Amino acid sequence: MTAFGGGTMVGVLTGDEDCMAKDEREGASGSRMLGVGLEMAVSVGLGMAVGWWLDGKFGWGRLATVTGSVVGLAGGMYLLIKQALEMNKDR
Repeated sequence: MTAFGGGTMVGVLTGDEDCMAKDEREGASGSRMLGVGLEMAVSVGLGMAVGWWLDGKFGWGRLATVTGSVVGLAGGMYLLIKQALEMNKDR
């Protein structure tokens, strides 16, 4: 808080400011988790789309679609674990 006369910041947190800081941390965590979910969905979808295209181009049945989905899932899991470790380190 600043004084009305243009004073300096006070180094004491009131109860409301402490709650706001906690809410901001929780909001940041929620947005990180949303980002991780989107990364997972995009990686699986992209792997599946590339596999589907390869299947159509080379007539492989569904082999490339399934393989692309599994590779996308593995990539998404890698990103999930990497992000979880970073979030754990921040705490």
